[in-house]
Parts: sequence; structure tokens; C-alpha cells
Amino acid sequence: MRPRQGFTLFELLLVLVIAGIVMTTVVPSIAGSFAQTQLQRAATVIAADLQLAYSMAARQRRPVRVTIDTDDKVLRVLNFESPDTTYSERWFSSDSEQPVQTLGASPTTLVVYPNGLASGGLTITLGAADDVRVIDMNRAGQVRVRDE
Repeated sequence: MRPRQGFTLFELLLVLVIAGIVMTTVVPSIAGSFAQTQLQRAATVIAADLQLAYSMAARQRRPVRVTIDTDDKVLRVLNFESPDTTYSERWFSSDSEQPVQTLGASPTTLVVYPNGLASGGLTITLGAADDVRVIDMNRAGQVRVRDE
């Protein structure tokens, strides 16, 4: 009797079925965690840009304007007196580095003064898949990112 070489067709099909079952359970959870990671990264970038607005106002000794375009999903940090001067511009549309599905803000425009205070508080809501992140900033510039 010769030793057996290779695998039978039944053994190969059985391995493919088991691999398919494992993939159908693993792939959705990986995709969900990837979306959560992107959303958290976008929230962290927005928090950093809000801190940038405070530091630019203090460094320039002039007010800085923060505008959020919720339709185009853009956050801009601009010179208050000369809006043509842009300090930072971040896009969060589907073809950007930090894509989000929804971007909401209340209010959409904020002025940061050189004395370290802003014209008011700010709340930004980001959404992707079934996950939501909320960025709250008070008038004194304290920023908090939280899940909703």
C-alpha cells in the first residue's frame, strides 16, 4: 500500500466552508472597529484644531474666527480681521483623510479672543456608521470628546 499524497476534494471543501463561516463572523466586527477608529481620529483632530485657534489668538494677539461648514464638512480657523488668511482648514468629507458621515455644529461660527476666552461655547457632533462622537468646548477653551 502506498502512502497517501495530497487532500481529497471533500477535505478541501470542508476547509473552505469553515473558513467562510469564520470570515462572515469576523469581517463585520473589523469593519465596525475601523469606522470607530476613523471617527475617534476625526474627533481628536477637531479638538486639536480648536486648541490651535486659542494658541493662534494668543500668539497673534488678535481675534481668530472658527467656522464650521456642516454641508461641505469643513472646519476652518481664520484671521478675524482678514478672513482671507487661513490658519487651518480640515475637510471631513468621504474623500478626505478623516471621513465622517455626518458633521453638525452649534453654533457654526465662533470668535476666539487673545485673552483666552471665546464668544461662547461650541458643540460639534460627528457620526459614522452607528457611532457618534461629541466634542464640547466651553468659553474658556476646555475641550472634551465623548461618546454618545
